[in-house]
Amino acid sequence: MRRGGLSLALVFGLWAVITTSAAAHIQVSPTVAAPNDTVKFTVLAPGERAPHRSMEVILKVPPEVLAYSFGETPGWRRTTQDSDNGSIGTIVWKGDAEPDGFVEFSFLAATPPKPGKIAWKALQVYDDGKVVRWIGGPASESPAPVTDVRADAPLQNAGGEGADGAASAGRGTELDAGAISTNVAQSGGGGDGLDRRLAIAALVLASIALAVAVRRRG
Repeated sequence: MRRGGLSLALVFGLWAVITTSAAAHIQVSPTVAAPNDTVKFTVLAPGERAPHRSMEVILKVPPEVLAYSFGETPGWRRTTQDSDNGSIGTIVWKGDAEPDGFVEFSFLAATPPKPGKIAWKALQVYDDGKVVRWIGGPASESPAPVTDVRADAPLQNAGGEGADGAASAGRGTELDAGAISTNVAQSGGGGDGLDRRLAIAALVLASIALAVAVRRRG
């Protein structure tokens, strides 16, 4: 009986370890998105190293994705770093999450114009200095979240571009660029980087509005 009880405890212990590690990956949703769309992305970072607490989450924005507007997460502070082309290349959130809890972050971003898979490489930093690197392939122990950009995916149009402004794409794009300017300025970007981001954002949003208008006419 003692040996049987020990074996059972061992089985349950291994099962708990396996299921915990499988469920504790950083996730980015949606996992499927349309090209040339404005999408609300959500980053979910669960704690996986109790009693240690998550203190920092660093997300590398894929170079073909344009992030420009951010939701607020109570108790967490956000900063951004520009990439070489002036768009936002890295988002850093700092705060304090419960060891057995999770934290969510959200932002708006324009998806690439062409279908394909985009990987969101992320780092999760704990209060003891341990860094978990979610940068591997899908079959690895620390996979990077992936979004599949597909032509058959429904448009989300999270930023509101196109549905009401498709008939007046120029005016809609102008207003959207102004909103992006405010959001980028609040994130602490420099003057030169801001100008480049606005130019990129205006081009991307104009293409989104044009794509939506073409679809509606079709």
